[in-house]
Amino acid sequence: MPMHKWETLMDVIRRQRDPLGVSLELEQLLGEGGRGALRGFAEDGARAAAERLGFGAAMLEKADYVAVDSSEAVRRLVEREGGMVLRLSEALRELPVVREKAWSLIDPRSDRYAAAVALAELEGVAEGYVVYVPHGVKIRTPIYACMLVTKKRQRQLLHNIIVLEEDAEATIVTGCAAAPAAVEALHVGVTEAWLGKGSRLNYAMVHSWSPGSHVRPRTAVHASRGAAYVSYYVLHGVIGSLHTEPGITLEEGARAHAASIIALDGGMAHAGTRVEIHGRNASAEIVSRIVARGTSSIDAPLRIVAHAAGRGHVECMAVPLSPDARISSSPILETTTDEAELSHEAAIGKLRGEEIEYLMARGLDEATARRLLLRGLLRVELPLPPAVKALVSAVERLLAEKAVA
Repeated sequence: MPMHKWETLMDVIRRQRDPLGVSLELEQLLGEGGRGALRGFAEDGARAAAERLGFGAAMLEKADYVAVDSSEAVRRLVEREGGMVLRLSEALRELPVVREKAWSLIDPRSDRYAAAVALAELEGVAEGYVVYVPHGVKIRTPIYACMLVTKKRQRQLLHNIIVLEEDAEATIVTGCAAAPAAVEALHVGVTEAWLGKGSRLNYAMVHSWSPGSHVRPRTAVHASRGAAYVSYYVLHGVIGSLHTEPGITLEEGARAHAASIIALDGGMAHAGTRVEIHGRNASAEIVSRIVARGTSSIDAPLRIVAHAAGRGHVECMAVPLSPDARISSSPILETTTDEAELSHEAAIGKLRGEEIEYLMARGLDEATARRLLLRGLLRVELPLPPAVKALVSAVERLLAEKAVA
């Protein structure tokens, strides 16, 4: 990790503004709390927060890593399959490869929230998980992580690091949520992922926050030659604000499938994705599904930039379910070469009356017909392991039911 001076990081925090114009005083938040060992999950609304995810508090019982507010714990290791799950502090101390790669994909000086995490790391109060999978090791059992916020004005600053060596494979499922009491709370998650040659990372993320919570994930993925990255991101419920735009870099022959499902009942979200093709025969697919209710305001800029002969496709579909909802979904294609093949399709519109009438003519009531159509809209086919597909299916069903309620 480049050791940026404390003063430099604090200057970034003070000088840069929030990209959504939200007033979040990071200087004050950094002075609160501190890291502690996680004792139990019944207190502090942790179970209530986990229940918001859509697959129950059982996620807490199976989680390999859990962070609640400013406390964290590694519940179990996956060493039996040849890989490792560690707390950030342990990994930085014990694994040279993690020290070498930390902060090499995301410059903490480029963003006030990344700077806040780096500053907390220097002060010894940053949290986060590290997944390390050695050369040729394939972890079949999904690795689960829960990051929960339960208290008013709580800040949670996380630095997550994923390293897959050549021909390694892993599946990570994360659940992030906030309890109703977590008003004016802030969650910042910096995630850096390195995929070695021929490796594969399946990465599913389900988020459900609270009306007063503000969420600022910062994610960067580097896929080496022939690597595969499959991501599935879900945000549902009500939120204060979200700003995220993960960046994915593809080398020769690497592949990325990135899907985002945004189903908001209220709040403001900027949920973009950016993929850069740097190697020949790399391919990228970005899929976005948006359902907006209430006074939701959602922006989804989806960008593929080709610097080499590769293929890319962007698909955006959105349905506003309220006259006060606002949606902006933008497929953006750029190239610096004449050998790239890039395409897109996009549509925003309400559910078609003729499709609802067709289903009702076959015996379904209107609510059931709408629910079936919305579930079809939200379904995204991705090459994910069976255990993750089952979770995805349960979340899709929940979102369709909530949207019709």
